[in-house]
Amino acid sequence: MKYKIFISILFLVFISSSTYAHRINVFCWVDGQNINCYSKFSTGSPVVEGTYKVFKGNKLIFEGKGDKKGNFTYKIPSNILKNPEDLKFVCIAEMGHKNFWIVKKEELIPSKSNDENIESEDVEEDTNTEKVTSKAIDYKKLNRLFKKTIEQELAPIKRDLAELKEPKIDFRDILGGIGYIIGFMGIIMYFKSRN
Repeated sequence: MKYKIFISILFLVFISSSTYAHRINVFCWVDGQNINCYSKFSTGSPVVEGTYKVFKGNKLIFEGKGDKKGNFTYKIPSNILKNPEDLKFVCIAEMGHKNFWIVKKEELIPSKSNDENIESEDVEEDTNTEKVTSKAIDYKKLNRLFKKTIEQELAPIKRDLAELKEPKIDFRDILGGIGYIIGFMGIIMYFKSRN
C-alpha cells in the first residue's frame, strides 16, 4: 500500500514538473514597421516553427509560422499604423502549449521621421540647385542606412528587455503546485480507503 502511494506521488511530481518544463515564454517588440516576436520553452529551447495568431481585439487578423529559431516577424499594416490598437500575439507550440504577448497601441505610434524634416529644409534652402537635391538624397540614404543598422544592433537588447517584463515563477506558484499535488494525493487516498 505504501509503495503504491509513493509511486503515485512520484508520478504527480513528474507530471507537475513536466508541465512547468513545457511552459512557453513569448516576447514581442516593435522594430520600425515590423513587430518581432521570439518564443521559447521555460527550458530555454526555442519554439520551433510555432504557429502565431495576431488578434486586434477579439478578431483574428493574421496567422503565420515562426522559424526554427523561435523567431517570427509581423509587418504592421498601414491601417494599424494610422489608427493604432493593442495587438495580441498568441504563440502555439506542439502539444497545444501556448502563451501570448500584448503589444500596446502606444508602442505602434510612429515617431516623426527626421528624413522628412531634413529633406524639406534642404529643399527650402535652394530648390533650383541640383547639388542641394543630390546632397539631400545622399543624406537621406545615409540616414536610412544608419537607422537600419541601429535597429539591427538594438534588436537583441529590445528582446532582452521584453524578456525582463515576463513574470517569473514566484513563491505563490510553487505553493499552488504543491497544493495540486496534495489535492491529487487526497483523491487517490480517498479512493484507496474505499477499497
